[in-house]
Amino acid sequence: IGTGTKATDAMAEAFKESTGASNVKCSAALRNCRRLTSNDRRLQSSTGIKADFTYVSSTNTAPAAATFQANLKAQLSAAGLPDNVVVNAFTTPVDQTAETVSAAVGAP
Repeated sequence: IGTGTKATDAMAEAFKESTGASNVKCSAALRNCRRLTSNDRRLQSSTGIKADFTYVSSTNTAPAAATFQANLKAQLSAAGLPDNVVVNAFTTPVDQTAETVSAAVGAP
């Protein structure tokens, strides 16, 4: 989050390695972190990073958390970032295929 694209690039590469998916994009945001004043933050009980992945794959399954965690630690370490992460779980992937629509429009 605070390291620019290095962390999200590492997450995307770990996801790609874990799933075999292509065209992987990752966006990440802090979860349950609330600013009390300009200098203080209070973390709620379930804190962490929420990451969303967009990808192309022939299967609609999420990677195993342990596999992704191992790949993520390797990618973060290779990028020179801290690798003390724990992957809890993945939500069920949402299939976002869009039908191609073609239309011809003319003046009446």
